[in-house]
Amino acid sequence: MLSLKKSKALLVTSANSGDGKSFVSVNLSIAFAQGLKNTVYVDASLRDEAGPNYFQLPNDLGITSYLSGLAQLQDIIQPTKVPKLSFISTGPISSNPALLLSSTKFTRLMEELKLQFDIIIIDTPPLHFVDALLVTSNVDACLYVVNSDSSKLEQSIYSIERLKKVQAPLIRLIINKSNT
Repeated sequence: MLSLKKSKALLVTSANSGDGKSFVSVNLSIAFAQGLKNTVYVDASLRDEAGPNYFQLPNDLGITSYLSGLAQLQDIIQPTKVPKLSFISTGPISSNPALLLSSTKFTRLMEELKLQFDIIIIDTPPLHFVDALLVTSNVDACLYVVNSDSSKLEQSIYSIERLKKVQAPLIRLIINKSNT
């Protein structure tokens, strides 16, 4: 079994919107960067634009721009105010995010990011979309976020089973909004 310490590309997902996966992704990215790891936060939630709000950076160019051939990799990597932390936005919303995330160009993007960065945090849509499942083949570990206030046990079990069916690597559970 792969050690989480040796993981370079981490996918963060959840069962539902509002579980806190973006919050967890951003904070993990900041923590790794503050730990002196050259880190990139990748907003792969191509169905919405949550990421730019956290970093207050433009969303003109991003993953969709790169995958559509409209931008080069260096064009979509943006520095943040946090030293050693970069950000890749979604770019313009795509009409078919699943097609982009399952492309060989996305696989090449991930390979290139693994050469340039120590840690890659990929924030994906919730698992009621196929998008996160498509990204699992390009990561070293999947982190599953549960909202202790609102996540339903049955939904979480179903979502984790979906990750297991695609042989998602090293699934870890993160409990968000817990009082303990």
